Amino acid sequence: MPRILINLMRLTRIYLMAVVALTGVMGFVIFRGGFDWEVLWVFAGITFLGSSLSALNQIQEKDHDARMERTKNRPLPTGEMDLLSVIFVTMLFGIAGLYCLTATNRNFLPILSLVIIALVCYNIIYTYLKPHTNFAILPGSIVGGVPPALGWCMAGGLWWDQTIWAIGLYFILWQVPHFWLIMFCRNAEYKEAGFVTITDDMPSLIVRRLTFTWIAAAALFSLYMALALDYHLYIKTVVMLASLWIVRASIFLMREAVSQNAFRPAFARFNMFNLCVILAGLANACI
Repeated sequence: MPRILINLMRLTRIYLMAVVALTGVMGFVIFRGGFDWEVLWVFAGITFLGSSLSALNQIQEKDHDARMERTKNRPLPTGEMDLLSVIFVTMLFGIAGLYCLTATNRNFLPILSLVIIALVCYNIIYTYLKPHTNFAILPGSIVGGVPPALGWCMAGGLWWDQTIWAIGLYFILWQVPHFWLIMFCRNAEYKEAGFVTITDDMPSLIVRRLTFTWIAAAALFSLYMALALDYHLYIKTVVMLASLWIVRASIFLMREAVSQNAFRPAFARFNMFNLCVILAGLANACI
């Protein structure tokens, strides 16, 4: 693969944003009751917009990234892309995202409002608080509810509809333990990079128990979402089994002592659970 494409992928994290865009597709198809060609605008718009915000975040955190093993190979720390080029890519992807999101000419103001909310919560509030507290994710988690709301609005719905709030709240709940599990996995790296580490705000046991509580809440809310949206019986069953599985698999967080090696598999399992919830919503719309 050409080096420029590798650098663009690292800068925009477009592969990750494509997964995030699936939550927007979920919001779209639930409102419409199925797929149609306009869902491509949803997928492309959220992917491009998320990539733009990711690139902007790397501009903001370039000094921290240079000190972390996980991020030191990003284009800005390595010097393979200069700041002007990264700004250009950020603007290009942002404009492309906004164009795709407004291409259907539906609910322009709600869509623009949601984009501003994502920018403010992620690139201003969360990014500013992140070096100071692990609880930056609490306001930052609001970003998780934006993609499904964008898909909903692009399908013709309104972001204040109760149904999209039920969907959005699940993804907001999911963001918090997702972030804390990353912090447990990369605790030493974050400390070296100058961020507040997972145990700086309160004892590790307390944070782990909070993480488990949040995981349980996300699991419970995923089941509520399946019931509230009247999923088909076997889709409800899949969501229920996935919820029981993730809660059972996360109970180890409640123990007094936990091996550092246990957090990475827990992080992977929680991502798998989230993917299951997304696919369940998409599958239900297809039936």
